[in-house]
Amino acid sequence: MIYYIKHLKDIIGNNYLGIDLPHTIIDKFLNDLKDILEDVDYNKFTENQIKRDGGSYHITVINVADYNRISKIMGIDKFINSLDPILKYPIDDLKLISDKIKLEKLRKNKKNKKSNKPNAIYLVILLLIILIFLMLYLILKNNKKVRF
Repeated sequence: MIYYIKHLKDIIGNNYLGIDLPHTIIDKFLNDLKDILEDVDYNKFTENQIKRDGGSYHITVINVADYNRISKIMGIDKFINSLDPILKYPIDDLKLISDKIKLEKLRKNKKNKKSNKPNAIYLVILLLIILIFLMLYLILKNNKKVRF
């Protein structure tokens, strides 16, 4: 299949460059993702992208911020004219590769574990560690006695 870089617009109309990907390619990866995640997690994981892109898929080549920055540096007319040969260049060697070994490990882990959610005790320990580092920082910064 041949792909082309093209102008795309974000949800508010800003320009950027990307390569549209057909559902025939993406569906395989989404099915793999759905196998790994539970339905609720899968829906949460994908809903923002669906809202943002309206159910289409692409690879961003130059994001909105970089597109605007380059336009400002070069001037919009010069920048857009410089894109002509890039937009006409056929890309015929684009390959999306899934890592079957990692995928199988994730599937096995899903079957062996009840939940991927962190345990509350780990969160408490993490907060305590952060608090200790904050206390050490204040002590070293002030070089004074700090009372807690």
